[in-house]
Order: sequence, then structure tokens, then C-alpha cells
Amino acid sequence: MKKMMFLMLVFFMGITASVNAQVLIGGDGTANPAPGAVLELDGTKGGLLLPRVGKLPATNLQAGLQVYLTADDGTSAKDHVYVYDGTSWNVYKGATGATGPVGATGAAGAAGAAGAAGAKGATGATGAAGAAGAAGAKGATGATGAAGAAGPAGALGSAPVAGITITDIKAFTQSPASLPACPSGSTGRIVTVMSQTTICYICYK
Repeated sequence: MKKMMFLMLVFFMGITASVNAQVLIGGDGTANPAPGAVLELDGTKGGLLLPRVGKLPATNLQAGLQVYLTADDGTSAKDHVYVYDGTSWNVYKGATGATGPVGATGAAGAAGAAGAAGAKGATGATGAAGAAGAAGAKGATGATGAAGAAGPAGALGSAPVAGITITDIKAFTQSPASLPACPSGSTGRIVTVMSQTTICYICYK
């Protein structure tokens, strides 16, 4: 701290001596300041330490003023050199360096969640009818159905023998307890078994 005060004292003494004087601080005492510099610091073991503040000043500002901010003040980040441009404080930045090489491609990220189902599309046109399938195997023969009722007796036919007239003819699907009598005037009758369940009854004269 004492050394800094001494250097500042020397600096102001040089300014007081001559408005146009140049000041060189450090070095071996034989070198002259750089022609274009008002103040030159010459040293190999240290650097220039700017004023360190916890909050950027808000009054008595001049363009070109520089400070080092040591704490976040709510609007500016700490640990940066700030320069006042006459209107606002800005972080001091050097020239932009060359673009570095492109890094390796990172690993693929996890698959995202499935999206919602889309709306149902319009019904497509009906396709052509397919070819007919092969015929199925023949099914088993069904059970024999019940015998149908006997049909009505047919009209009396002509006598099978000349001179004989058929007076009545009936058919029965089962043997009756007794055959009905032939019509009056009949001289005989013929009973014929047509099948196991049918009997034919013929009267004649």
C-alpha cells in the first residue's frame, strides 16, 4: 500500500512539474517513456492493479474510467474489469480469438415420447372381390325323414277286366281294425298290400 502511494505521489509530482511531461514508473532509471505515452509502467514482476470496488460507481464518472468489480451488484457480474463509455459501464473485452476446432459429435439423446395419434383418415375404396374358394367336402347323409301323409285316393279307373266295374277304392297307411264295407251293389273286393305301411282296398261289381 505504501509503495502504491509512493508511485502515485511520483506520478502527480511529474504532472505538477510540467503539463506536457511524460512519466515512466519502474525500470532501471535510465530509460525514457514511450513517445506516445503520458504514463508508462515498466516492470517484469508485477502488473497494474486497478481500483477494486464492490459496486460500480454512479457519480463523478468520466468516459474511460476503469475499475475491477469484486462482487455482484445486482446488475453486473463480479470478477470483471469494467470500462465507463460515457453512458454506461461495460465489461472490458479483448479482441475475439480465432474459432476453435469443432468438437466431437456428442452421443445421441434419448428418444422423445411418442406423439399423439393422428386423425383417422378417409375410408379407402372397396377392393376387388376375391376369387371363389374351393368347394367344401360333401357332408354326411342326413337321417331319413318321416313318411308323408297318404295322398287322396285317385279317381276310379276302368275295370281291369271287361264286365267289372270298380265301385270304391281306398288306401290306408296302416292296417285298420276292420275294413269298411263296400258300397251297396258291390259284389266283391280286393285288398292289396302296396308296402309295409300302405294297404289298397278296391271294391267292384
